[in-house]
Amino acid sequence: MHFLRKTGLMILLIFTLSPLSWAASPPYLLAKQDYLYDAFFKLEAVDMMGRGTDQLVVLGRDYTGHRISVQLLCWTEGELVSEWESPNLIEERPVALATGAPLPTGERFILVLTQKHLYLYTYQNERMILFDQIYHSLSPFDLSVADLDGDGIDELLIVNLGQRMANYDEKVVEVYRLDGGELQKIGASPHLGNIRCLAGGDLDGDGRAEVVTESGLSYRAGTFTLLRWDPVEARLVPEIQGQKLLSSLALAMQVVPEGKGRFLLHTADGWGRLNFFLLEQGKFLSRRPEYSFPHGLVGVAAGDLDGDGSIEGIVAGHPNNLMVFTLVGVDETEPAEETAVESNEQQEAGAEAEARTENQAREEAGSGVETEGKDGRETESQEAEETVVQTAAEKKNPPEAATEANLETVIEKESEAEDTETEKEENPVEAGVETKTEVETEVESGIKIEVEVEITIEDKL
Repeated sequence: MHFLRKTGLMILLIFTLSPLSWAASPPYLLAKQDYLYDAFFKLEAVDMMGRGTDQLVVLGRDYTGHRISVQLLCWTEGELVSEWESPNLIEERPVALATGAPLPTGERFILVLTQKHLYLYTYQNERMILFDQIYHSLSPFDLSVADLDGDGIDELLIVNLGQRMANYDEKVVEVYRLDGGELQKIGASPHLGNIRCLAGGDLDGDGRAEVVTESGLSYRAGTFTLLRWDPVEARLVPEIQGQKLLSSLALAMQVVPEGKGRFLLHTADGWGRLNFFLLEQGKFLSRRPEYSFPHGLVGVAAGDLDGDGSIEGIVAGHPNNLMVFTLVGVDETEPAEETAVESNEQQEAGAEAEARTENQAREEAGSGVETEGKDGRETESQEAEETVVQTAAEKKNPPEAATEANLETVIEKESEAEDTETEKEENPVEAGVETKTEVETEVESGIKIEVEVEITIEDKL
């Protein structure tokens, strides 16, 4: 009887810790491992060249080569070929990336936001050029671009510090326009917690973009907040909040046209799952079955890369895997599945409880924050990239998780040999997953992440 009871408990644990076994794998068009960079940070799909097909814009870093850059990739005979690469941005990190049309001309730009400048690149005379370079005094964490008021000109959505708390930073989304070669602030959101992910796009098809943020603490699933632009008040107003839409933190998301005037929110999480949400009747609804990938996801994009008229999905898996796949359509008559959405009062209560729990855990673990950058701002100790390794192991794939951890350790040791003593002081990161392996967890989209984690079966139970 004791043996049967123990066996039943083990079976329950397997099913609890392995939710990905039920998710489908997409049909791949291209799968690359150890590709282009040591680590990817963000993906964007856009027709920069005016060819009627989308190109893939990627932001990544080589630790051994001491390089951060943006590249433009074109789909050629079933392969992705690099057509352009930006200058090295390592001295201005962290770096954020977006694409859009922020000027009245409607011209498409690649926007690269560093800690010193906003760079605008465009395609002219059969080549990529630096169109403008704008100096700023912000301390940005993330960047997205979307047309909030429907005038055909994209606004810049920049995640910035709102208020420094004891164990984390309350962040806001600030709205900017490009005016005469300068960044002009026109509004902002209220405090939205520790924003970890940001996307802008027209989810309801009314011609005006909404803003979606994901915020939370640690590696746990966070809160999705949908905000609309109020032109009278000149501010972003929270309208919908969804809790537990995912089982882990979102590391990337994009608003993608679905066809027939509909748009979907694609979310990529640290457990290697790609989910699709539809905004309908004021709720986030799951539109498609989720896709499962063998690596935690750190980037997502979608576009027509091969010119066949259909949208391909692209994801970046930790740390430097790139996969292009066919997005299988869903019958228009198939009902969308409702996901958990809570009222603002319920969400605020849940967030406060989560913050209290997190603070207690941090005090016991002795974790804290570090000072970074020229302005000495403090950033919360996070576990986003560590979670990628951790959750890969939880998905019953320990050999792969160990391989990724070992790769990251090798990269870090080689990087430390080439970096200066000053840079080591700016980027001290120590983390451990069971074996206390040192891993640098620097997310160049604007978030510095580090933590020490020890996971036991008792924790999961």
